[in-house]
Amino acid sequence: MKYKFINQQDYEDCGWACLAMMIEHHQQKRFSLYELKNKYNSNKNGLSFFDLSAIAQYFKLEGKGYETNLEMLEQNNHQMPFILNVTNDYGASHFVIINKIENGQAYISDPSKTHPQVLNMEQLNQIFLSKVLIFRKKGKFKFQLNKEKIWLSLKNEILSLILLSILSIAYNFLWLWTSRFVMEFSTWITNQKIDYSTFATFALMALGSIILEFIYYLIQTKIFNNFYLKIFKQTLANLKYKNKGIEDLVIMDSLKEMNDYLKINFLMMETLINLFSLFTIGIVCVIWIWNINSSLVFFSLLMLSILLLVKFICNLTTDKFQDKKQYQEKNTNQNLGQFVKNYKLIKDKRIDQNLGSQVLDNVSLNSKISNQIQIVTTTDNLFHKLMNKIIYFLLFVVMFTLMKIGSLNFFDVIYVSILNSFLLNLAIQHLNPLMNLFIKRKNFHLFENYFLDHKKSTFQITQNQEINLPSEIDEIYNQANNSDEIFILTNNDQLIFPTIPENIFLGNKEIDKEVFNKLDLINLLKANEMELMMDIRELNNKQKQLINFLAIFFAKEKYFLLIEPLNLFSQAEQRKYLDLFEQLRIDCKYIYYSNK
Repeated sequence: MKYKFINQQDYEDCGWACLAMMIEHHQQKRFSLYELKNKYNSNKNGLSFFDLSAIAQYFKLEGKGYETNLEMLEQNNHQMPFILNVTNDYGASHFVIINKIENGQAYISDPSKTHPQVLNMEQLNQIFLSKVLIFRKKGKFKFQLNKEKIWLSLKNEILSLILLSILSIAYNFLWLWTSRFVMEFSTWITNQKIDYSTFATFALMALGSIILEFIYYLIQTKIFNNFYLKIFKQTLANLKYKNKGIEDLVIMDSLKEMNDYLKINFLMMETLINLFSLFTIGIVCVIWIWNINSSLVFFSLLMLSILLLVKFICNLTTDKFQDKKQYQEKNTNQNLGQFVKNYKLIKDKRIDQNLGSQVLDNVSLNSKISNQIQIVTTTDNLFHKLMNKIIYFLLFVVMFTLMKIGSLNFFDVIYVSILNSFLLNLAIQHLNPLMNLFIKRKNFHLFENYFLDHKKSTFQITQNQEINLPSEIDEIYNQANNSDEIFILTNNDQLIFPTIPENIFLGNKEIDKEVFNKLDLINLLKANEMELMMDIRELNNKQKQLINFLAIFFAKEKYFLLIEPLNLFSQAEQRKYLDLFEQLRIDCKYIYYSNK
């Protein structure tokens, strides 16, 4: 089979050459290194994984970096080609393409060579730095949403959204109504008499608005936390089942994707609530201003539109610099990590000064970008204040003109100023989530590749069952994962809690003492060279896997999906522990999957 091959032009062009080969593979478009460097180069020579991923986005490719080993590479042979980080003939960091692994041989496209290479696994192991960059196609980032999937994502929160919308309208309306105190005050001046009952009413409204606003944020926090935990639980279950090996970076990458997905959902919730509230309160404000003087309505709305446009432009600029800073910080951390981790090799090859200088340049650039963000933010605030004062000055000029012709009195001027100020602050506060939602529109693809349907599953486990077909367990897992009644345990050797008892008892203070005694937990642990209060950092993977399995003896659930939970143990050992579970938890049903 003929593989894509592009030579690098100079010593530090390996990243560009590998990227060109990946673009040609995924998009069937060939670019010369000159074209890529001329269009996307940012005064850099060598590229990092972060650089490659960032540039690949222009070609509708999404890149993700992992730390892995040759065994994991071979298991993911069907997803190749990948970019590998290796050492070249001079011991320096270098990028190559791995096209496939077959019969113990790796087919490599090394841009520093004249043609593709074939290495045996031992040769590859000697140069492989355990880092791989994987690309996949992605759709265009359009501000166009899949209504069905967004609805499915938020439908379980619809009652909460309605409640929060009502509370938001209520406390904002009470705040708005207290502004009418100015008109009442004008009546008191005219009559030279204070109406204490009216005064008390306004005081109670102000207090009520504070209480309602406090309740609003209390409920909002609880709803958002519950939504977060729901998404996190399913993400964790997917991670345990679907990702084997390259644990740390896979988990970090998946959790970042989960957080981006959550941010979009939270912004949409806030936007829906705020739009309902702003629309309702805005209509009331406009009606009240109309009743005072209809010509002021147009000017007030124009003023509001201009200030919101200014705010939106400033937000876009700030976000652009924030993204640039985040990207540059990641790049600096990667270079610094490589410099520290491989310092001896770097020093031996006498290239420490160059890399040290590169790290310092990156830190200097970080500082420069931080200063730019500070300048943009300060300019945003100052410009917004300036525009605010200019527009209010024009508003007072208009109102003064209306006073001269007798259309307004002094108290009307004060009241309209208060209403405009209230409406402006409300609009900026309530439309800010919508602005951020537009800015983060690049993450809307998460509804396609990360969408979670929270509809509860009707799947049930009616009897103990043992299966060994991968296709069958995939279908069962997808159904069981949406059920709150089924405890899913996979071949996971990661412990959540810091102590052995917490991991076995899942943090529960009340445990079944009868099961504890019959299980003879202390001696069972000793038989596997463990102590109950042993530091979990001293445990090996096999011991950690057993700790996770022992948790099902004390779990509150009565239905269990067990997917290779003891795959590091022999078949006889697996059978022994499974029989023990059946004896001690006779009230429970399970499905057990093993490929042994």
